[in-house]
Amino acid sequence: IWDVEGLACLNDTSVAIVMSLHTSYSLAKPHKKEWNLRPLQEHFAVDSVIRAESALLRQIPTIVANSRAIIADLSNAHGVQFADRVTLVPHGTLDPYMTNPQRSMRRDFNAEPFRILFVGRFELRKWFDIAARVFSAIIRSENNVLIDIIGEELTAATTRWLKQLGADNFDSNYRL
Repeated sequence: IWDVEGLACLNDTSVAIVMSLHTSYSLAKPHKKEWNLRPLQEHFAVDSVIRAESALLRQIPTIVANSRAIIADLSNAHGVQFADRVTLVPHGTLDPYMTNPQRSMRRDFNAEPFRILFVGRFELRKWFDIAARVFSAIIRSENNVLIDIIGEELTAATTRWLKQLGADNFDSNYRL
């Protein structure tokens, strides 16, 4: 949806179009203050793309989304109901340790620290709540683990949210 590429093929019945939902101009606009500081750019560029997004959401027959949250957010932002045309395909893969129990990730935790990297925003739709619970469990069970988290500033509100999730040991094991 980001650059409304499907618009070029919308009326061409010889082309099958599948639109993938992600953060759109309509969802990004409130966070892009520079888009609102230039009224002509806002009107002719940004708002034109947002109108095209609405047209695509009304007409594209096949839509793929990675979460119910993006469906709800875009439906609300555009005032368009399209959930009946969406196939939900969550990000991620199956856990190889669950599908193949013979595999083992055991390693010598007394050697150099085992490092884990998380890159993403601290929000539910990015599964940070699950990652934070897993990180806390790992830190409780293993001593020689370092977890690097890249994404945004860890605010007091986010710290409270993490404690409510049971991820309460954000301490020296984490580098933010």
